[in-house]
Amino acid sequence: MATRKNSITGYPMFKQSSIERTEQDLKYAKKVNQFDKHQAIHLAEQSINSNGASFEIQRYSAYVADLIGIQGELAYKKGEWDIAEQKLLSTLPYNPASANRLAIMYRKEKRFKDEIELLTLAIKTWHESIFNAYHGTTDEFEKRLAKAKSNFEKYKNKDMSQGFKPHFLQYDKKFMQKLLDIRDSKC
Repeated sequence: MATRKNSITGYPMFKQSSIERTEQDLKYAKKVNQFDKHQAIHLAEQSINSNGASFEIQRYSAYVADLIGIQGELAYKKGEWDIAEQKLLSTLPYNPASANRLAIMYRKEKRFKDEIELLTLAIKTWHESIFNAYHGTTDEFEKRLAKAKSNFEKYKNKDMSQGFKPHFLQYDKKFMQKLLDIRDSKC
């Protein structure tokens, strides 16, 4: 069976059933994507250790970035890769898993140098992210980065990299600082 392509962009598309599932995920996420900052502060303060604040940091991260991430995934599945790239890049400090989808896109587009830069950025961003509340690792990205570097060396004469400029989603810095202060006071 031939790969379906977006008639406007020329990028591959997923099966319609996969697109519809992601559309349903997006609808559901829009319904449940709510966050009460006052309640989050209260819950973090009432926690007997730092886990309460860490959990609220994680919930806030999902509140800020999940809808955009799902929109990026949907755009990817519909073959709207330029839209997908912009949306997924914006979520890196909140969810480094976005880098996986982007790395696949870059590799398929023969943007080998961009894949290296993306993975390097994802690793650095996640290590520095205040949303990395449970000190998640980037081991998988580091493995993927080694492969990306190898691919670049093999195919550098075919590289189609064009660079990218991430614009990360904004968040309430004062609110986050309150949660961080609560977490740090309970360590």
